[in-house]
Amino acid sequence: MTRIAAGGGALGLALILVFSLHAQERGKPDPDSDAPVVYPSLVVDAEVIRASPSSEKCFKCHGSEPESVEWAASGHAHNLAALRAAVNGADSCLGCHSSGYRAAAPSGWGRQRPAATVTLEAAINEVACSSCHSHAYEDTPDYLIRPVADTCITCHKMDCGCAGKGIIHQSQAEMFLGVLGNGVTDTPSKHADDMDGDCAVCHMYRPDDTEGIALEEGGHTFKATMASCVPCHEDAAERTSASKAEIETLLARAERLLAAAASESDTGTTYDSARTNIDMVKADAGHGFHNPTYAILLIERAIEYLGADGADE
Repeated sequence: MTRIAAGGGALGLALILVFSLHAQERGKPDPDSDAPVVYPSLVVDAEVIRASPSSEKCFKCHGSEPESVEWAASGHAHNLAALRAAVNGADSCLGCHSSGYRAAAPSGWGRQRPAATVTLEAAINEVACSSCHSHAYEDTPDYLIRPVADTCITCHKMDCGCAGKGIIHQSQAEMFLGVLGNGVTDTPSKHADDMDGDCAVCHMYRPDDTEGIALEEGGHTFKATMASCVPCHEDAAERTSASKAEIETLLARAERLLAAAASESDTGTTYDSARTNIDMVKADAGHGFHNPTYAILLIERAIEYLGADGADE
C-alpha cells in the first residue's frame, strides 16, 4: 500500500470507483417495490435497510430523492447481501461491505468510546451514505468525509486479503495507477493525471439538464457511462470495443496456458507471477478499460512467464 500511496501522490492518487464487486449475479431491488430481493443463497428484504432503527437514517428523509433511487440500483446497495452470499464471507470484510461501523478506539477523555463488535450476522447496513458523507464535515463539498479518490481507494484495491491468501479480490487502484504487476514497468493510466484524482468524472457523470432525475447510469449508481468519454473522445465506443477485444483474446490465451501449467503441476515462482498478472486484469472487472496499456503488458508478460512458444495459438 506504501507504493500505491507514493504513486498516487505523484498522480493525484486517482483511481476508479468501479462498480466492481465480485462478478457474481445478484438481485437488484426495484425502489418502488416491497418485494423481497433474491440473492444466490439467501432472501433479503431490501426494506429492512431503511426500516431498522440501526440502519442508515438518511433514507428516512431522502429515500425518494434521485440520489437514493440511483443508489438502490448500485452495487453498493447489495454489498452486504453479496458478502453474506459469498462462501468466504467473514466479519473482517465488513469494513468495505457495510457502512456505519467504526473501528474500536481507546476510551478516555477526548476519545471516542470503543465501537461495538459487529458481526456478519448482526450487520444491517449496506454500503450507503455514511461511507462517503457526514454532517460532521459540513465545511467540505457535499459533506464528504475525505477526498473522492481517497474514499474510493479505501476499498477498491487488491491488498485486503479478505478473499483468502493469494486471492486478488479487486484491483482497480493498482490497475489505474499501473503498479504492483510482475515483470512490468509501472505504467499509470493517462487518465490518472487528466482526471486529477476524481473517480466521479466517469462513475458519477451526470449529463446536463438531468438534475432532479434518477439516472440509470452515472450519478449514485456509480456505473461508468460512455457518455462521460465522448466530451474528450468522439470515437470512444470504437476504441473501447477494439481494446476490449484485444485484451479478451490475450486473456483467454493466458488462462489456457495457466490451466495447462497447473494440470501438469508445472507451478512455481514464475507460475505465481503469471497468475498474479492475470488475476489483476480479471479482478479489475472492466476488461482492462481503466488502463488498457498496462493490462496488455501484464497479460503478455504472464504468457512469457508460462513459456509460451506460439504453439498454443
